[in-house]
Amino acid sequence: MKGYELKTQLTGCSHKISRIIIVPETLSFSELAEDLVTIYDLSFFNPSAFRFPGLNAPLNDNEEDIIIKDYLDLFKKFTWVYYSKNLTFNIKVKKTVKAESYCAVKSYEGKYNPLDYRSAYEFDEILYEIEAKTRDLEDITIFNIDKVNEKLKGKTCE
Repeated sequence: MKGYELKTQLTGCSHKISRIIIVPETLSFSELAEDLVTIYDLSFFNPSAFRFPGLNAPLNDNEEDIIIKDYLDLFKKFTWVYYSKNLTFNIKVKKTVKAESYCAVKSYEGKYNPLDYRSAYEFDEILYEIEAKTRDLEDITIFNIDKVNEKLKGKTCE
């Protein structure tokens, strides 16, 4: 099946937190939002939206009938806004690829997951404190690519 290789990156954080993911072209925007919540270990599914350059109205995360192919063939860059604390992720379509019927994380930068009750700025401050060893890891989770891919594999789209 045809799919897309996407680079997703948290904005507003000087520590690079990004994931390269492979998504099938049949994925809906609702499913993509759910998968991004899983990928970044955002513990609650808060409202979110996809914003495309030149379009005034965003696509909300409840767009079950709109498949990503309809937009990703036209737009090579867009953003996903996770509204709990205005976490914004830039998303870039790197290329079209062969994909499975589910999302998969290909690679990543940044071993920590942002918490959904913190802003990107607060998340960045926590990372500085962890690096300086003035804070423990009690408020943060470490990204586990194998565990995330196992969760995503159980959620196929048709």
